[in-house]
This record gives sequence, structure tokens and C-alpha cells, in this order.
Amino acid sequence: MLLLKRLSAPVGAVVLLASLGTDLILPERSTLVAVLLGVGLFLVLLGLLLNLKEIASRARGRAAREGGADLAYIIIVAVTLALANFLATRHHKRIDLTEQRNFSLSDQTRRILSALPREVEARAYYYSGTLAAQKITDLLDEYAYQASTPPTRKASPTPS
Repeated sequence: MLLLKRLSAPVGAVVLLASLGTDLILPERSTLVAVLLGVGLFLVLLGLLLNLKEIASRARGRAAREGGADLAYIIIVAVTLALANFLATRHHKRIDLTEQRNFSLSDQTRRILSALPREVEARAYYYSGTLAAQKITDLLDEYAYQASTPPTRKASPTPS
């Protein structure tokens, strides 16, 4: 029982890290990741329950209060970053910072794209893997971003 009390939480944490590593290395093994995640959570919770008295006694001291303030600061920073990320994804804005404005559309092109009455299909033929292919793909993506009716599908640039 003493061994289980001492080792269940640390072993659970290692199993949780193993599930994260497995998910990153072998994403197709979702069943293995789910099993590791479940076992890891079970062991961590078991360790917390078995050591509840020790955890409660350590949570009453001055160091715990100072640690609580640090934890509150970390939570505030994390919430602020999450809110900034949320707002950035909701109010997405593209900015071209190149000197020659290489990735910007002219005002006339923007007006034309926003006034399109229906979806327009653009076809481009190029050799994949070239610089021209990347430039054409970027330009078509920018057209799609600026258009009031963006395209709903993309065709493969290579003939089938």
C-alpha cells in the first residue's frame, strides 16, 4: 500500500506524458492514446486521493499562500493569452509588411472581388513544386480571402 501511495501519482504523470508523446509521434493510434490517457488520469487521481491528508497539511502554510499567488498570476496570464488568441482568430486581418507590397492586391482588384455577384472559378495551369506555382497559389488564396463569395472547392493543379 505504501508503494502504491508513493508511486501512483508520479507514474500516472509519466503515463500521461507517454500518451502525449504517442499522440504526437503516432497520431493514427488513437486507441492507444486513449488507453494511456485513461490509465494516467486514473493513477494521478488515485495518488491524489491516497495522499489527501499530506496535501491538505501542506496547503495550509505560508509557502502555499505564496504559491497560490503565483498560480493566480499564471492563470491570469494564461487567460489573457487565450483571450488575445480568441480575438485574433475572430477578427483576422492580413497585413503585407514587404517593401514592394508583394502580397497585396490593388484597391481596384479588391473592389472587383468584393462586388462579384456570384462565385467565379479560376483555373491556373503550372508545374507543381516551382516558384511560379507557389506565387500562383498564394495569389489565388488572396483572391479567395478578399472575395465576397469565396470559392468552395479547389482543384488539383496537376492533370489527372
